Amino acid sequence: QVAWLVLLWFVEGPRTELISPGLVRSFFGIGFITSAIYLLGCCATMFSVEHETGSFDFQRVLPSNQPRVFWAKIVFAFASFLVLTVVLWLMTQVFFVRFAAIEPSWIGAYGSLYMAELFVWSVLASLLIRHPLWAVIIAVALQSLMMQVVLPILTTGKHGFDVAAASEDFKLLVARLVVLVSVAVADIVIGKLWYEDRL
Repeated sequence: QVAWLVLLWFVEGPRTELISPGLVRSFFGIGFITSAIYLLGCCATMFSVEHETGSFDFQRVLPSNQPRVFWAKIVFAFASFLVLTVVLWLMTQVFFVRFAAIEPSWIGAYGSLYMAELFVWSVLASLLIRHPLWAVIIAVALQSLMMQVVLPILTTGKHGFDVAAASEDFKLLVARLVVLVSVAVADIVIGKLWYEDRL
C-alpha cells in the first residue's frame, strides 16, 4: 500500500486529492489480496507439508487424538487469517482511508464467500497432495475453475468473470454455497482418513 502511494506521489506529486474512491478501493484490494494469499498458503500447506518434512508419522503417534490435531490446525488457520484481516483493515483505515471521505466495503458478502471457498479448497488440496507447492497450485485452479467457469456455466450459461453480475445471481450463489458445504464436509471426512493413513 505504501509503495503504491509513493509511486503515485512520485508520478503525480504529493496531493491529498489523489486519495480518490479508486485509490481507496486499491488500498482495500491490496489488503484483501494479502489476506487471500496468506489463507491460501496457510491452508494449502497445513497437511501436505507434513509429508514433505517427514513429520506425518510423528503426528500420528502423538498421545493426543487425531481429531484434536486436525481441528487445532483448522482453527489456527482461520483465527490467524481473521487477525491478519482485521490488522490490515485497521491499518488501511488509519493510514489511508481517514484522509478521504470514502467508506467502501472491506470484503463484503461476495469477498467472504470467496475466502470461504479458498479456505475449503486449499484444505482439500493439502489433504490430497503431498507436495505443498502443488497443493497451492491445485487449490487455486480448483477454486477458480469452479467459481469462474463450472458453476456459472451450469447455472447461468455464462462465464463468471463479471464480478458484479455473478454476485447478484441467486442460482449461482446457491450453487456456490452447496459446493462450499460439500467441500467442507469432504475436508472433514478426508481429514479423518488422512490421519488414519487410509488415503
